[in-house]
This record gives sequence, C-alpha cells and structure tokens, in this order.
Amino acid sequence: MTPPTAVTGQSQTFPSAAETQVNSIQTELPKKEGLEKEDLEKVGSESENAGSNDIIWPPSDLYSDEPPLETTLHLQQMMLLLNCLHWIWQDRSDYFAAGNLTVYYSPQKRKDKDFRGPDFFVVLDTQPHPRKSWMVWEEEGKYPNVIVELLSDSTASVDRGLKKRLYAETFRTPEYFWFDPDSQEFQGFALIRGQYQPIEATPQGHLWSDQLQLFLGVHNDQLRFFEPDGGLVPTPDEAAIEAQTKAAEAQTKAAEAQTKAAQAVTEAEAAQTEASTAKAEAEAAQIEASTAKAEAEAAQIEAKAEAEAAKAEAKAEAEAAKTEAKAEAEAAKAEAEAAKERVTAAEQSLFAEQSRSTKLAEKLRELGINPDSV
Repeated sequence: MTPPTAVTGQSQTFPSAAETQVNSIQTELPKKEGLEKEDLEKVGSESENAGSNDIIWPPSDLYSDEPPLETTLHLQQMMLLLNCLHWIWQDRSDYFAAGNLTVYYSPQKRKDKDFRGPDFFVVLDTQPHPRKSWMVWEEEGKYPNVIVELLSDSTASVDRGLKKRLYAETFRTPEYFWFDPDSQEFQGFALIRGQYQPIEATPQGHLWSDQLQLFLGVHNDQLRFFEPDGGLVPTPDEAAIEAQTKAAEAQTKAAEAQTKAAQAVTEAEAAQTEASTAKAEAEAAQIEASTAKAEAEAAQIEAKAEAEAAKAEAKAEAEAAKTEAKAEAEAAKAEAEAAKERVTAAEQSLFAEQSRSTKLAEKLRELGINPDSV
C-alpha cells in the first residue's frame, strides 16, 4: 500500500491571548469543567478586564481533570491506539502520546479555563517522560500533532463541530480523526491553509497520517494503525503471539531440519559405509586383479620357460634324432657298402666259381665226361 501524497499542516504556534479568549468564549462548550456556557462567557469577559492579581497561577505539575470514557469500548479503543503506537515506536524517544489527558492551553496559564481532554493525541519532537497533564506553556508552546476523538451519543456533535473548529483554529493540529466504536463511523482531516480538509481514503478505507507516517483504518470493528506497506501494526500481545507462533514454526522447522540433518547424517554414514565397502571391494578386486596379473605374468613366464625348454628339448631331440639318423644312415650306408662289397665279393666268388665250373666242365668234356651227368 503506497501512502498518498503527504499533507503538511501549518506550523504550530502559541495563540495570542486575544485569539484564545475569542475562541474560548465563542466556540468552546464546557465538557468537564463543570461550567455552563454563560459561566464560561462570564469568566472570559471578566478575565479581559481583570488585573494580574485576579489570575490563578497553576502549579507546574497540574493534574489532568478528565472524566472516565463513556463505555468500555471507548476505553479499550483508547488503550489499543496507545499500546499499538508505543509498540511500533518502541525505539523512539521523540514523542508523547496520551489518552483522556487534559491539555491546558491558557495563555495566562490558568487552570480554570482553556483546557480540553482529547481521547487520544500525539505530540512530536518532545520528551516522552510521564506527565500528569499537558500544559502548553510548559511544553515550548507545542500542541498535539494528531488528535483522535472517540464519538459517542453525548459527544458526537461537539466532536464534529466545536472541537473540530477548536483543533483547527486554536490548536492548529495538523491532523484530526474521529471514530465511533459503536457505529464504526471513521473520518479524518488534514489542516490545509487553516481549515480541515477530508483525507482521501484508500481502496481499503484507510486514511494516511502524514504526521505519524502511518495509516489509520478500521480492523475487526476497531480503529487500528497500519504501516506504509499496509501491514497491521500489532498490539504487544499480538506481537507476542506472532513471535510465539514464529518461534514455534521456527522450532518446528528446526526440528524438521534436525531430523533431516540426522537423516542426512545417517544416509551419509550409510553412504560412507557403502563407499568404504565399495572401496574395500575395489581394493580387494584390485589386489585380486594384481594377483591374477602376477599369476598371469608368472604363468606367461613359466609357459615361456616351458616353451623355451620344450623348444630346446625338441631341438636337442631333433639334433639327437638327426645325429642318430645320420649315424644310422651312415651305418646303413656302410652296411650297404659292405653288403655291396659282399655282393661284389659274392658275385666275384660266383664268377670265379662259374669260371672254375666252366673250366672244370671243359676239362670234363675234354676228358669226355658229360659235365651234366656228374
């Protein structure tokens, strides 16, 4: 919610004695003073002609002289505004807020005239210390910056008429609001060139207070303050409940986070265990692979050695077989040569024998003997 254009009230100045007397006599009806209008006019006219000896000088700690508010609704509403403003401005020390407290504004510092008790008012740029009443002459001539009147059947006409003129012409209060706790009637005015002009409401029905830098609006049948962004200004109890709710939510979230964290730790530990197991299995597999590699290398070396040995053995056997075969071949050759020689010798012997037989046959023939018959 965006605040409307600020309305700047006229500067507050202490009214002259003549202005105050005129305003007091002509416009102010008695509320709590116990004086009738005729008595008030008499007091006003006498005071104009009276000397300084007739002036009643009040003590500096003059007590407030306000009757109780009309109903408990009015009392609760006044306390609600005070509590909410004190809550949102708890870090500030430059304002004074009060309810049903008498504002004395007599230029002669009199306690028997020129006083009013707004149901709720705020003075800015002042000290926040407790006061028994608000005496303008004791407060550097400061009047309220904001006034809220709570309407009732007995005060509504005065609040809408006499007080509105008084607050505009004498107090020169920059902003004036009224609210009826029963009917929910709510209006606000900003002082512009000495006259109150209605403050334009937002779509939510809220009225912007340029003095307070807050909105005022009706919420759950009560007049409440709203921040510039539209957020409801809480009471201390509401703030405490909200804080407790947020604390409970935070505690719940913290418990959930703790549970999630514990679950995450458990999952992390499980993952770590699984990772450790996987690492151990990987290391075991690596060792097994290394062992298998070593065994394979050993087997390869052994196979190579066996192959070399077999090759050497085969070579040796081949060499031996070759040598044996060569020897056998040579032996066979020698035997063949011998056999050949024997054959040759046998052939020679046979030839010789044949030659002898032939010669013998010839001799037998020569002898006349048939060799075939022998």
